[in-house]
Amino acid sequence: MHKILSKFQHPSDVSCSSAKDKTSLVRGAKEPAEDGKHSVNSGLTDEAADNDSFMKNTVIPLPVDVWHTIFEFVSADGWRTLSALSRVSRAMHTISKAYQYRKVRLAKLSDIEKFVSSFDASRPSASSASSSETGPPRVRHLLLSFLPHETDMLVLEGAFHMRDYWSWEQAKEEWDERFATLLPRLLSSLGPHLDTLTVLQSQSVALPLVQAHLPALRSLTLLEEDRIFVRLPAAQEPERTWLESHHAGGALDLAAVAAAPPFPALERLHLVDGAQKAQKRLPWTTTLPVWALLAPRLARLRVSGGRSELLSAVRDAICAVPPAFPALRSVEVQLGQEGGVVLGLVAEIREACERGAGAGASVQFTDLGVLKVDKPAEYWKEKLVGE
Repeated sequence: MHKILSKFQHPSDVSCSSAKDKTSLVRGAKEPAEDGKHSVNSGLTDEAADNDSFMKNTVIPLPVDVWHTIFEFVSADGWRTLSALSRVSRAMHTISKAYQYRKVRLAKLSDIEKFVSSFDASRPSASSASSSETGPPRVRHLLLSFLPHETDMLVLEGAFHMRDYWSWEQAKEEWDERFATLLPRLLSSLGPHLDTLTVLQSQSVALPLVQAHLPALRSLTLLEEDRIFVRLPAAQEPERTWLESHHAGGALDLAAVAAAPPFPALERLHLVDGAQKAQKRLPWTTTLPVWALLAPRLARLRVSGGRSELLSAVRDAICAVPPAFPALRSVEVQLGQEGGVVLGLVAEIREACERGAGAGASVQFTDLGVLKVDKPAEYWKEKLVGE
């Protein structure tokens, strides 16, 4: 940020004839007409005046596109700096609106509902969008956390009475119904510009299926499960567990998915095995091939905390003929446990990559070693939120 500003004129270099001139420059105030002369902004609305005289109403007289570049860097740095800049003047506040939603983290359905309403209301109408220099607000990075004790769905733990279960089941039905309505609405609003998506989930909070089209998404990270995006026909699905309600969603139409992939631009898929000891509802060997339909341009596959089931699925996908992921160019593997089985699978994946995926082009393989942490569940929660 300081490097960017150093290339341009410093506030102290701006020529001001008086203290009054300096004050008006910072606050964006308009000087009254003197000697019968008309003000430069006479006849313009406040909003038009802010846009037309942006260079005059900011601390440093830079073109608007330069301020867009500065705000781009500031929004990546954090909310505090962006908030401070937005309070400098009306013009700065106007241009900052497009950057206020760059990074979003949501966990509770109540917060998602409030956010969607606020985000939709902040988008300019069709009539004002054409004249606005700031553009509509755009979310680039979204993190959704549906982990126990973070989301607003209670989790039954330990021994519990049957009447507690009936109350919980009713609450879960209602929660799933709201989830199935709000999540597609959220992703539909953000989809045109969403670049990265991270979903933190746990098998103790079963999530309904979400079918969404995210044309700009380039990076997707999933903790523990991919069930939020992958459901197969009933013949391939196990029986519904008590954790899943009737609003869990149906199956994907694989023919429709192949014809119109929901993640057409997705290049990076990061699968985190996490610390759950329970088996995945549908094994990775069944669901990973579906991602070849969901994301046909997938080029980078990363596995973190990998156990034998996920590693076997990766090996099978790379060795498939024809290749399951034709665009795959990079595979990164970090083990979650040590042992002869997983080390043997890593060796097979490395050999398949060197030989070429499905007898196609060679794939770069990176061995990230073994993850050694005392509390992997807490580690991944903090790690993925930080990323």
